[in-house]
Amino acid sequence: MRRPTDAAGGTTNAAGTAPPPAKAMLLALAALLLCLQGARGLWEPDEGRYSAVAWHMVESGDWFTPHLSAALPHFTKPPLLYWLLAGSMSLLGRNEWALRLPGGIAGVLTVLLTFALARRLAPGDPLLAAVVQATALLPFVGAHLVTTDPLLMLCETLAVWGFVVAWWDEPSPQDERSTRPAGRWAIPAMWLGFALAFLTKGPPGLLPLLPILVFALWSRRARGLLRLLSPSGLLLFALVAFPWFLLQLRARPDLLGYLLGSEVQGRLAGAQVRNPGWRGLWTTIVPVVIGGLLPWSAAAVLPLRRGRSTRGAGGGTADSATVDSGVVDSRAARFLWLWLLLPLLVFCLAQSRQPLYLLPLSVPGALLAARALAPRWQWSPRRRAWLAVWAAALLALSAVAAAVPQRRDSRRFTAAVLRLAPVRPSALIFVDRYARYGTTVYCGCDVESVQLLEDLVARAGPAYRPLAVPLAAALARRQRDTLWLVRPASVLAWQAALDRAGWRARRLGAVDDSVVFAASPP
Repeated sequence: MRRPTDAAGGTTNAAGTAPPPAKAMLLALAALLLCLQGARGLWEPDEGRYSAVAWHMVESGDWFTPHLSAALPHFTKPPLLYWLLAGSMSLLGRNEWALRLPGGIAGVLTVLLTFALARRLAPGDPLLAAVVQATALLPFVGAHLVTTDPLLMLCETLAVWGFVVAWWDEPSPQDERSTRPAGRWAIPAMWLGFALAFLTKGPPGLLPLLPILVFALWSRRARGLLRLLSPSGLLLFALVAFPWFLLQLRARPDLLGYLLGSEVQGRLAGAQVRNPGWRGLWTTIVPVVIGGLLPWSAAAVLPLRRGRSTRGAGGGTADSATVDSGVVDSRAARFLWLWLLLPLLVFCLAQSRQPLYLLPLSVPGALLAARALAPRWQWSPRRRAWLAVWAAALLALSAVAAAVPQRRDSRRFTAAVLRLAPVRPSALIFVDRYARYGTTVYCGCDVESVQLLEDLVARAGPAYRPLAVPLAAALARRQRDTLWLVRPASVLAWQAALDRAGWRARRLGAVDDSVVFAASPP
C-alpha cells in the first residue's frame, strides 16, 4: 500500500510528520560538508604526503609517475586521488581549499548515493539515511581530510549502488513486463565503481565485492553469481583499472614485487603493520565502531529499546498501512549486515589498521541506523532544531581544529622555518627525521629526508624506494639555498660530515624538534 501523504502531497514517515524538501536538505548537507575546507593547515603525515605528490605533478607536468620529491617515486597508492588533487590545484591554486575539495565532493556524492540506496534498502525515510551519512562523526571528519578514504568510500558506494539497482529492480518471475532498462547498465556501473576503487587504493578497493558475492550466492546460488558476470562490465573494469599498472610495470619490472609484497602482504601481516594485535584492535577499530556514527548510533539503539518495551506492554495490532511502510525487508537487512560485517572482519584480522579504513563502512552503518530510526523518527520542529545544533557543533569542531596550534600542522611549521631563512630556500632537507612533506606546498620547493646515523640507515617507509637517502648523496647534489632541519642528537655528526665535505653551515634557530641550518656547498 502507498505511504500516507501530507496536505502538500509529500510522503510522511511513520510518525505522520512530513520531512523537509529533499532537494533543500541535500543542498544544506552539501554546504555542511564543504564548509571550512581551507581553514586548517595540512596535517602530517598523510595530508602532507598526498599533497606533496600532487604538487610535484603540477610542478613537473609528469602525471604518470607519482613523486614525493624530484628523485623519489611513490607507489603506495594508485594515482586516481593524486590526479584529482593535481587537477584541483591546477584550477583553484596551490592551497588547502583546492586540496580538500576532492574529498569534500566525494563526501557529498556519497550522501547522494546513500539517498539513492535508501530508496531501496531503507525506504521508511530515505532522506534520514542521507542526513545520517552527512552528519555522523566519522563521515564528516573524513570529508575534511586529504586522504584516499573519502574517494574510496565514494567509489565503493557507487559499485554497491549498481549492484543494488540491478538486484532490487530486477522483475520478479510473475512480472509480465520485460527486463527493466536499469538491468542493462547497473552491473556495468558496479564494475566501473570497483575499477575506480581499484585505481584509488588497489586490491582493498574490491573489498565490498566479498559481501556482494556472498549475498548473491546465498540468495540465488550459482544463478546469482552468473548475474554479476557482465561481459561489458568486466571489460569496463579492465579498461579502467589496469592500464596505469601495466604501463608502470613495463617501465619498472621490480614494481610488482613491491606492490604485492610490501603493499598487500606487508600490510596484512608483514613489515608494514600499524596498530597490530589485540591492542591495535582495541585502540583503532573498536573506538571507531562505537563512535563513528555518533550521535545517530546512540539515537538508533535507545528508541529500539523503548520500542520493544512499548510493544510488549501494548500488544496491539498495526493497520495495513503501517505494516506496509514499516515491515523490515529481510533481504535488504541481510545484505546491509553482510556489507558492514564482512569487511569489518577483514579489517580486524589484518595487522595494519587505521581508523579511516572504516570510513567506507559508514554507508551501510548509516542505512542500518536509518532503518532502525525511521519508524519512530519525527521531522518535528524540535528534531530539526536539534539537527541544526548538531551541524553547528560539527562546524565548531572544524573551526577549533583550525584555531588550536598543532605540532603536525605543516602550514604553521613552514611559516616558522621560513621566518628564520635569510632567502627563500630551494630545498628543505630533514636529517634523521621523517620529512614533513606538507611543507612542499607552502615553501614551493623540493623536500626530502636523509640518513646519517648508523641506527637509522635501515629506515624505510611507504615508498617504492626508502624515504631517506644517505647524506653523501644529498651533499653530492650541491644545492644552494638549502635549509637543513637536523635532529638535535644528529647535529654534531652532521656538522662533522659537512666539514669533511667542505660545506659551510650556519645555525638559524630551532623549530619544534628540529635545528634549522643554512648550508652552502664549497
